[in-house]
Amino acid sequence: MQYFPEIEALVGCEQDPEWHPEGDVWTHTYHCLDAYARHRIGDEWEDLIVGLAVLCHDMGKPVSSFVDEKTGRIRSPRHDVDGVPIARAFLERLTRQKKIFEEVLPLVEQHMRPLALYRDGAGDTAIRRLAARVKRVDRLTRVAFADKCRPSTPIVVDDFPEGDWLLKESHRTGDSRQRPKTAVVLGRHLVELGIKPGPHFGRLLDSCYEAQMEGELPTSKVAGSISNPLSKSKDSLPSF
Repeated sequence: MQYFPEIEALVGCEQDPEWHPEGDVWTHTYHCLDAYARHRIGDEWEDLIVGLAVLCHDMGKPVSSFVDEKTGRIRSPRHDVDGVPIARAFLERLTRQKKIFEEVLPLVEQHMRPLALYRDGAGDTAIRRLAARVKRVDRLTRVAFADKCRPSTPIVVDDFPEGDWLLKESHRTGDSRQRPKTAVVLGRHLVELGIKPGPHFGRLLDSCYEAQMEGELPTSKVAGSISNPLSKSKDSLPSF
């Protein structure tokens, strides 16, 4: 613990007993790690990324938790976001491998989103945006499941509807195992249309990517089979 203050801070960080009867954040974290370990898939890299994300997922609670004066309950409303720089500091003690940061930290930041999207009945756009942030929805559902399924606690979890739903919807939109690849409309496509490079390029490309997220442009799979996703027509460009 003395070498990893980000972990030491979890010890004694109290949680709402209704949702976390197992105890403080450290106790919760190692229960989550137990659940993760029981469901490892045997792929060394995949298990490493998901395992590190599970270990780091609540590192923001020590800095975000407070007692609500009205209800007397402990809340940690921003722990997912607040935990990202803390998790980064922790990971920097372990490795300089950039890919670790790129793949673990988005899972930490978004670990509560599967349940939130499920409760909201989110549509395709929200799912595409989530896939773009985390790169792999299937990894995120593994982290969320470990967070929910804690076999050593009084809470018994016999289903995971939010994860099942998110994976099903992600498969349908083509984003279950990877984020939508880099925007299907690239600078070279604008050049092919006769548009001269300039400051407006960035706005056009951003607008096209937003349209891709909204499902108004072909997916990366479709775009890979055609030479120009804009079909050589300036009229296909989204407005901005």
